[in-house]
Amino acid sequence: VVERWKVAGAASGKAGGFLAKGWGSGPTEALHQVGFELHKKLAQELKMKSFRHLPTLNVSTGGRKMKGAASKCKWLDGHVSGCKMMDPNTAQVTPVEITNAMMKCAQDNGAKLVMGKATG
Repeated sequence: VVERWKVAGAASGKAGGFLAKGWGSGPTEALHQVGFELHKKLAQELKMKSFRHLPTLNVSTGGRKMKGAASKCKWLDGHVSGCKMMDPNTAQVTPVEITNAMMKCAQDNGAKLVMGKATG
C-alpha cells in the first residue's frame, strides 16, 4: 500500500462514514445490503469503537406543525413541523478509524505500507 503522507490522510479518512442498508435500487441494491453487513462484521472483528447503528429521521422545518412532531425530536431547537422515522437500518462509522483498522489488519497479514508517491 502506497500512502503519500499517512494512512487515511486524505479522502479515505474524511468521507462521511454514513452507511445505509436499503438505499440502493436496481443494480446497486445488493451492493448496499452486502456492504452494510460487511461493515457491521468488520466493526466487530476489528473492535471498532465508532461503528453504531442509528436511525435516520426525516425532519421538516417549514409549514404547519404536525401533531406530535416536536416530541419525536426533542433534542432539536427551533420550529419542527414534521419528524418521522425514515430508515432504522442505517449506521455510522468514523472513516479514519476503519481505514486505520483495515491497514493494521492488512499489515498483520503481510501487507507492506510505503510512504511515498506513485508515478508513471
